[in-house]
Amino acid sequence: MEMKSAPEWHTTTWLNTADSLSLERLRGRVVLLHTFQMLCPSATRNSSVAR
Repeated sequence: MEMKSAPEWHTTTWLNTADSLSLERLRGRVVLLHTFQMLCPSATRNSSVAR
């Protein structure tokens, strides 16, 4: 099996960090990402991130 690098991320908002993150900055570190989508109308209406 050939190992390939992950594609670079394209996101506008990161939570819990003031810095922009990239795969290059995280290379060589153990990283756990918790991702989610806010599709529920109540969640998008009440979220400070969605505003």
